[in-house]
Amino acid sequence: MEHSQKEEYISFLNHNKDKIPIFYHPEWLDAVCGNNWNGLVYKNKRGDIEAVFPYHYYSKFGQTIIKMPKQTPFLGIWFKNKFDKNYKNYDSQEKIITFFIEKLPKFLFFQIRFAPKFRNHQPFYWHKFNQTTQYTYILNEIKNHETLFANFKGNIRTDIRKAEKLVTILQSEDINLFYQINKLSFSRQNMNIKYSFELVKNIDNYLKKLNQRIILFAKDKENNIHAAAYIFWDCEKAYYLWGGADPKFRNSNAQIFLLWEAIKISSQFVDKFDFEGSMIENVAKVFRKFDAQAVPYHRIFKINNKFLKIYQSIK
Repeated sequence: MEHSQKEEYISFLNHNKDKIPIFYHPEWLDAVCGNNWNGLVYKNKRGDIEAVFPYHYYSKFGQTIIKMPKQTPFLGIWFKNKFDKNYKNYDSQEKIITFFIEKLPKFLFFQIRFAPKFRNHQPFYWHKFNQTTQYTYILNEIKNHETLFANFKGNIRTDIRKAEKLVTILQSEDINLFYQINKLSFSRQNMNIKYSFELVKNIDNYLKKLNQRIILFAKDKENNIHAAAYIFWDCEKAYYLWGGADPKFRNSNAQIFLLWEAIKISSQFVDKFDFEGSMIENVAKVFRKFDAQAVPYHRIFKINNKFLKIYQSIK
C-alpha cells in the first residue's frame, strides 16, 4: 500500500481543519480506521495542494478492499477551489479526479459515498466505475427557530408539544449510558448494534476534545430515559450521528422533541442540520416532516472480479 502522500495529507489537513468537513480530519480517520487509511493529494505546478482524497482500506483474500469506514457519512474527493460551470474549470476538475483514480492502489472492490458537494462523477464512469444516487436530509437556516417550527409538516408540532409536558431535555457526558440507549433501537428490531462501543468511544474522544458535540437525554419525572441523541458539528453543519429510544416509551414522542432541541442547540454554532438521512422509507418520511430538503449524493463503486460481479447481479 502506497503511503508516500499521507504525511502531506496530514500536514495540509492540520492547517485547514476550519475549512474542511470533520470526516477528512486525520484524527477522525484514525478513530474509525485505525492505521488502515491513506490520504492522496493533488498539487498544481506551483506545488500547492488543490484537492485531497482520503480512503479506508483493508485486505481480504489477499487483495485490497476500499470502503467507507464505519459511522462516517461521506468521504471522497475534496476540492480546495470551487468549480463553476465554466468549461475550463470543469476540465481542471476532471483532470484532478482522473489523477486520483489513477493513484488508487489495485483493488478488488471499491465503494465510497461522496459528499453532496461532489457533483461530477463522469471521470469515474469513464473508468468503468458504477454510480447510484442516494439522499441525505438537510435543514437550512436553522437559526430562525420560529420560522422553522411553523414550517414543520404533519403532526410534528403536536408531537413536540405533547412531549414537552412529559420529558425534560438534559445534556450529559455519559457516553456509556448513551450507548446503552442507542442499542435499544436495534434490540426493538431484533438486530445487534452495528458498531462497537470502542468505535463510539474513539469518535467521542476526538469530538469531545474539539468541544464540538453534545449528548442529549429525554427524561421524565421518574428519571426514566425515553430517548437519546448524539449531535456534533464542523465547519459546515451539524450532524445527527446516533440516536436511540426506549421502546417502552415510544408513545411519548420524546425522540421528536429531542431532535427539535438538538436543532436549536446546534444553531448556536452552524446554520445547517444534517439528519444523515436514510434510504429507509419510514425514516425518510419523518425527516421530511421537519421540512428538511432531500439532497442527493453519489455512491460510487466498482468490482474488479468477474465472479463477484455475477454474484452482485443475482443476489
